[in-house]
Amino acid sequence: MTLFLLALGVSLHYGWALVPVEHQAQAWNILGAAVRVSLLVALLLRIRSKFAYLVAAWWIAEELLVIGCSALYILAPWEIPPGQAQCYAIFHYDLGKAGALVITVLLALIAVRSDR
Repeated sequence: MTLFLLALGVSLHYGWALVPVEHQAQAWNILGAAVRVSLLVALLLRIRSKFAYLVAAWWIAEELLVIGCSALYILAPWEIPPGQAQCYAIFHYDLGKAGALVITVLLALIAVRSDR
């Protein structure tokens, strides 16, 4: 586990420097999201809770979206107006609204579960 954590830290904090300078910010986004997914999966191997799995599924989906949008931007950049999220600019939909809905459902499930 220690070597795994070290590898994640090294890849995040130094890996971005291995890509061309014009893509380093996107590489940082990709590496950060990949590290968070890795840590979540490692945590889930220790936690046996369907509610933790549901929360992690939402979080992993969010991180995969970051990875996907950042990788697509490297391959074929698009215009991102000031103040607009990168993924919104390509999908023309505020994915934060969908995320907020998922979070609301998760909070409701957790609240119902804690009442029992």
